[in-house]
Amino acid sequence: DVTLFVDKSKGCYHRIYNNHNFLNADIITDLPDRFSSFFIDLTAVKTATKIEMSETCIIKTFEELLNEKPDSKEELEKAIHPSSNIQYKRGI
Repeated sequence: DVTLFVDKSKGCYHRIYNNHNFLNADIITDLPDRFSSFFIDLTAVKTATKIEMSETCIIKTFEELLNEKPDSKEELEKAIHPSSNIQYKRGI
């Protein structure tokens, strides 16, 4: 079971953390044509996740995923690891 931490601060969006970065590429393939845009939060957060891709490349690879480029989801998961999408799978 994963512990989630909620950071609430006045004037900011609530932030949800765990010990790995949140990466949800599944929603793009699970619900195609459902969203017109996505927000990619590139905030530096201290977790156990290693990021082996520049922010520019992360955005480019997400665009490729949205455009259904083969292997783009795997590229993201390989470059941002370990990660979690437990909030998507389980809910908050």
